[in-house]
Amino acid sequence: ESVGGLFARAATADPLRTAVIDPANRAALGLGEARRLTYAELASAVTAMAAQLVRLGLRPGDVVLAQLPNVWECVALYLAAARLGVVLSPVAMQYRRHELEQIVALLEPRAVVTCRSFKEFDYAALGAELARHSGARLLVAGGEVPPGADALATGPATGDDAAMVAAVAAPSADDVFTIC
Repeated sequence: ESVGGLFARAATADPLRTAVIDPANRAALGLGEARRLTYAELASAVTAMAAQLVRLGLRPGDVVLAQLPNVWECVALYLAAARLGVVLSPVAMQYRRHELEQIVALLEPRAVVTCRSFKEFDYAALGAELARHSGARLLVAGGEVPPGADALATGPATGDDAAMVAAVAAPSADDVFTIC
């Protein structure tokens, strides 16, 4: 079974059950207030994110580099990638330009997803530089979005979002899901 299929089944089985809980110190990290999402809320956010990736031209097998802390948006991004067959490559929050330039050169991601700032470091500015030099699109979760970047879609999903995602064939369980 695929990750996307397992999630869809869980969301359908118990949509009002809590699916994900942000860390209690999310606000202190500069990421806004902590949230709890039900499976229905998370599924809607996943659909909105997946539709955004499709609108940006991402297709199955394309790589998305993600530098996000352990917040609900990170979980939703994994699930959106899983639904579309997009390959997600998570990188540690501690990585800076030196490590990221090497990873971007190796993976040639079509999109870079990061947060605005975290522990007082401007991840969006670094992400903008990486995206500019690699030709990738930059998506930013939380806070102000730098010029040339897009805010990461967090839902709720629209009917158009759902139709767009439904039009993409679901990947098989044998497809590559992540590169770590």
